[in-house]
Amino acid sequence: MSSAITCAREIQSAVHRDGRFEVRIGIHLGEVVLADGDVHGDGVNIASRVQSEVNAGEIGFTKAVNDNLKNKEGFDVTFVGERSLKNVAEPVELYLLLDQPTSTPEAI
Repeated sequence: MSSAITCAREIQSAVHRDGRFEVRIGIHLGEVVLADGDVHGDGVNIASRVQSEVNAGEIGFTKAVNDNLKNKEGFDVTFVGERSLKNVAEPVELYLLLDQPTSTPEAI
């Protein structure tokens, strides 16, 4: 899972250097199904909802992802809070990666 965060961090750095636009990235660990040339599943749905909860230039992720990062060095993370997300039965714990070029420490 740290490779997904590292990849997201690299994407944000490249976009930040380019300076023409900013992106929001949401990451979740869950089911992903490839069918008929499309991507479906709870993992995709939740990641999509998480990205809509963060600001441009930020990387947000769920508790499932954070649990995989806890004992790894090089990730400055803050807990943002629980969010009720559209089409997700239970509230989701949301975290934010702080050590990225465009991040801001303010709450979402």
